[in-house]
Amino acid sequence: MTRKQLVTRTEIAKMAGQDKRHFLNRDARHLQKPLGDIAGLTKLGFHLIEVPIGSASCAFHRHICEEECIYILEGTGTARIGDTVLQVEAGDFIAYPAGGEAHDLRNTGSSLLKCIIVGQRLDFDIVDYPEQARRLYRANGEKGDLVDMAVIVRRQQQAIKYEPEILGEKPRRASDRESADQAAEFAPQADPAFHPM
Repeated sequence: MTRKQLVTRTEIAKMAGQDKRHFLNRDARHLQKPLGDIAGLTKLGFHLIEVPIGSASCAFHRHICEEECIYILEGTGTARIGDTVLQVEAGDFIAYPAGGEAHDLRNTGSSLLKCIIVGQRLDFDIVDYPEQARRLYRANGEKGDLVDMAVIVRRQQQAIKYEPEILGEKPRRASDRESADQAAEFAPQADPAFHPM
């Protein structure tokens, strides 16, 4: 074992932590101690976080490929999973399976909400932000591409329109063709580094 693999309780206590705000929801913020990163983990994110009173830990989101979970150390709050809002407190464990419903965690208590957040770090993931109607594509540790969900829907509709042409049939009318350039309404590159995983 190398020294890098051990982060002592004294070192953790002395860490200032990183103040993180979500790039799509400025009201979502937390103080983060990235213990997994410090200890050399690359395929798993392991963070101690502190969520201030009244804040959410992140934007309402869901991972298509990655799993994550939270263990509440101190405080109380609400965990929103899809349309369900659950009261949470110290000792509770929350699992977010890959492809599950969108979720977030909010500090609704009267003191800091302290948690451990653990999540996979796959080579590829898709993160949906339903409240902002955005989808983030991440690959190989890059920052990722943030796309307007309306563009995805339009492209799916285009694919359905062009299906006869792909199969060797003629399109019904010339106006069925739309320029791919007209449909490309990509948002600027986002910095998803905020997300603890």
